[in-house]
Amino acid sequence: MRILAIDPGTTQSAFVIYNTYEKTIIEKNIFLNIDTRSYPKNKYDVLVIEQIKSYGNIMGDSVLETCVWTGRFIEIFKSKATSKHSILIPRKTITTAVCGTSRAKDKNVRQAIIDYFREHKKEDDVIGTKKNPKYLYGIKRDLWSALAVAIAFDSGLSRNNT
Repeated sequence: MRILAIDPGTTQSAFVIYNTYEKTIIEKNIFLNIDTRSYPKNKYDVLVIEQIKSYGNIMGDSVLETCVWTGRFIEIFKSKATSKHSILIPRKTITTAVCGTSRAKDKNVRQAIIDYFREHKKEDDVIGTKKNPKYLYGIKRDLWSALAVAIAFDSGLSRNNT
């Protein structure tokens, strides 16, 4: 299955298209939300987006703007997907699936993803270098979160259709 996983943002968002059978990244990018030309063109089977949750906290304008973009992404990408599924997964569910705890921070998520690929690819170096890129080469900033969304969905922990 090919997952289009998105970590949405106010003005830019990160996406990863992840092949669950081969445990490989097909495509990845951080794009400006308004620049539809940079949206992923590959076919994918399911759309999975990190869901904004307040957990009782006050939300500002930037969080609400991210919610608006999440809705837009569902509308845009759902029509491109081969299935009719779009899934929203809250951050705490993602960190629990990837790290084993809902309290994990970004650095913990990054390390857990590296460990995940080491286990599945049976290699110590899963990032590589510019001259010798490996599976995770080029993953940076919000791409780690987008990849975590894909891995969390692949783990089967949260499958709430929207």
